[in-house]
Amino acid sequence: MVPLPALLAALILPTFAALIYFVLAAGHWSAALIYGATKVAMVVGPILAGWRWSWPTTIVRQQSWGRIVGEGLLLGVVMGGAIILAALGPLAWLLDLATPRIAEKIAEFNLTSTTAYLTLALGISLFHSAFEEWYWRWFAVGHLHARLQPTAAHLIGGLAFAGHHIVVLWVYAGPVAGIALGLVVGGAGVCWSLLHRHQGSLLGAWIAHACCDVAVMLLGWWALHALPPSAS
Repeated sequence: MVPLPALLAALILPTFAALIYFVLAAGHWSAALIYGATKVAMVVGPILAGWRWSWPTTIVRQQSWGRIVGEGLLLGVVMGGAIILAALGPLAWLLDLATPRIAEKIAEFNLTSTTAYLTLALGISLFHSAFEEWYWRWFAVGHLHARLQPTAAHLIGGLAFAGHHIVVLWVYAGPVAGIALGLVVGGAGVCWSLLHRHQGSLLGAWIAHACCDVAVMLLGWWALHALPPSAS
């Protein structure tokens, strides 16, 4: 079993790092370096932990691949659609508020061209979502299940997943909206965690996560062109 201090470090590392590269070092050349180092640590850490102590308990696949894909896609479309509808409707004011900050961050990372932004969107929607499912649902929540009751494991995993999103959303939307939306993201993480355990596969959770990331990147595209939904 992975020692508790190592597991706690894995749960708080992304949030702690986000405070540094997204807040304290924002605009400095070191931000990209710290971001990259954090991702390397999030890959190497679980591998070393598995080699040194134990791997998360393997979940036997419960459903056919077709059903896994179908359920993941259905959940993803519902969640992604809710994101878009919220941005078009009751939260349009929030997107308007966040647009200057989003555009500033996009410019800071030299992603203002169409090619650069689409490359980012593809990388986040497909590859980064897969990485996060591997790290959070397989590694973090998997090891939490070895120590806690399932409900506690899902909730603690969701809160830890919410942490770095709260930091990012705080920067874009302010403290109140940042905390509220970050907790919503944590709730989505709980849903993906439950889906993972239900299906016995990360594939469905990955598909659902990717759909949500596509919706978010679409909103970022609007912000990049200064055309938030409320102005269109």
